[in-house]
Amino acid sequence: MNMITIEAGPLPVSLAEARAWLRLGPATEDAVVTGLIKAAAAHCELVTGQMLVVREVSEERAVGAEWLRLARQPVQAVLDVALRSEGELPVVLARDAWELRAEGDGTVAVRVLEPGAAASVVVRYRAGLAADAAAVPDALKQGMLRLIQHLYSARDDAGAAVPNIVMALWTPWRRVTLAVPA
Repeated sequence: MNMITIEAGPLPVSLAEARAWLRLGPATEDAVVTGLIKAAAAHCELVTGQMLVVREVSEERAVGAEWLRLARQPVQAVLDVALRSEGELPVVLARDAWELRAEGDGTVAVRVLEPGAAASVVVRYRAGLAADAAAVPDALKQGMLRLIQHLYSARDDAGAAVPNIVMALWTPWRRVTLAVPA
């Protein structure tokens, strides 16, 4: 079992910014542009491996004695850790019932000390690079704006390649993780 729920948050690029970049008049194709902003933000998060704006994440996984690396980065705070037995609501654990291992890059792992007969562990935490949309780094925003422009211009051309500048702007922010064989 691996279930992640992410709180909706503000878009890292505003509708007004995107419309201005596309040179559209006010209220022109708002629904289309909003969809492109969401797609560009999701792609940026996928490529960089980081959530852009801080928001709450709830992650439920099978419980065991091993360290569980949290899926979304960078982690700003672990709010609580709970155990869930089959068919029951989660029960929040006291702070001394679980351990936290945090790296300087925002990577966090959690381990329940005595999981007992619980089926899963639920970890609630806040993750994201910037406190709000205004604090998202300019290079990431610029890449999103360029991707929005590309998607808007090429919406009738499914084979159009994403401009290289998008990846060039995002690459310095990309987190790469290596899987270590057991």
